[in-house]
Amino acid sequence: MDEYLGLHNSHPASFRSYLWREFLNHVNVRRANINFIEPDYEQVIRDVGGIDLMILGIGKNGHLGFNEPGSIPESRTRGVMLAESTIEGMRHNFTPDELPREAITIGLATIMESREILLLAFGTEKAAILAKALAGPVSAAVPASILQNHGKLTVITDQALHG
Repeated sequence: MDEYLGLHNSHPASFRSYLWREFLNHVNVRRANINFIEPDYEQVIRDVGGIDLMILGIGKNGHLGFNEPGSIPESRTRGVMLAESTIEGMRHNFTPDELPREAITIGLATIMESREILLLAFGTEKAAILAKALAGPVSAAVPASILQNHGKLTVITDQALHG
């Protein structure tokens, strides 16, 4: 659902490499059924009949994908500037000269059109933002708060978030 811009797909910290290394190489899936984000991704999604299940994590600043604070609900797949807090959180994965500052991400409107959404949140550092996203007002300041308006949202957390 997102990828760093300016980073080669084979870079170990690219999301494409991560997905192959951690998941796709270990499951029985046809390569023809795998679609990675690209500029015409909205058309690809329409061509396959939409997204059945969107699996998301929530960022420490409430972002979904790279829909950083300030993203509008009507947003679609696009290039974005990463928030400084996001860049700081990923700094350990890159050398200073390759540290991405831009990404491509599907938008909030695209996410909300998914038939079902699974939101994953792990670690105590996500507790405050998860509470804002699920119980606070729906606001562009916390992009994940838009999920309150989805009819089929499932949230999975770990024990650290349950005290």
